[in-house]
Amino acid sequence: MSAHRDTFVRDNLPARELWPELRFDLPELQFPARYNASLILDATIAAGFGEKPAVLTAGETWTYKRLLQKANAVAHTLTADLGFVPGNRVLIHAPNSALSLAIWWGVWRAGGVAVGAMPMLRANELSVIIDKAQVSHALVDDSIGGEVLAARSSLPSLNCVIDFIALREFHLKNEASFEPIATAADDPALIAFTSGTTGKPKGCVHFHRDIAAMAETFSRNVLRPKSAAVCVHVRARRIRRFSRRLWRGDRTAGEARLRGARRHDRAAQSHDALHLPHRVSRAPKDRPNAPRFAAYLRLRRRTLAEGHL
Repeated sequence: MSAHRDTFVRDNLPARELWPELRFDLPELQFPARYNASLILDATIAAGFGEKPAVLTAGETWTYKRLLQKANAVAHTLTADLGFVPGNRVLIHAPNSALSLAIWWGVWRAGGVAVGAMPMLRANELSVIIDKAQVSHALVDDSIGGEVLAARSSLPSLNCVIDFIALREFHLKNEASFEPIATAADDPALIAFTSGTTGKPKGCVHFHRDIAAMAETFSRNVLRPKSAAVCVHVRARRIRRFSRRLWRGDRTAGEARLRGARRHDRAAQSHDALHLPHRVSRAPKDRPNAPRFAAYLRLRRRTLAEGHL
């Protein structure tokens, strides 16, 4: 039985006969009927990793125990201070950071449905996502929160917008234990929207068990991280610089500055999804390093197709 009091997502899923075949045959995918994806953190700490580094940034390091404390604070803030009920959709509009990571875990811990949005999205693009998912709460990085506020006026479902500055103030009083909501394993936990390059963005719904299955399959059997492994996030602008360097054939970062090629910059910005823009699928023959850039694009396609990101 679902733990969601707000059943909008489940009520609007496609008819069951239209779903793909969902197979959970492996022993590690036998989740109990009641399962909350945030229990991955609890299990990690129970396995002895509580004091191990979980998140490293330029200014601080969070252990797994600290990450769970922050996730608890987010969940407590949502439920105690912001009128949140299980099943509500929460927009997370922020660049990758330690706090944004804790917010994802906290939303799941509170029984919410997380809705991610790329930081580069503007008000008109965000409004489509917010309206489709009927988002009720938005937790936004203060540096880009204006776009969500600009979209809010035409979106009656969005009744709460909190920036990270205010959220940190709530954290000061809410850092305590929080018992995760006993969601069903097949309760919706995530709506991942497509980029909308071929039309309006489409939302793909994932259940709590799906999130855990990602860790138990792709992470365990493909990535195979060791206990001392460090996963690194590369900012989009660094990817753009790399693409420009390949495009021009330059050898140094200084030589890789874009000289008036604005359209290539736009193409590189949309490079984060699985859709490489059609207009850069072929390297112009008048570029000095066109064959090298074409080889790079072929490598990207093969890498994505084989699942080795």
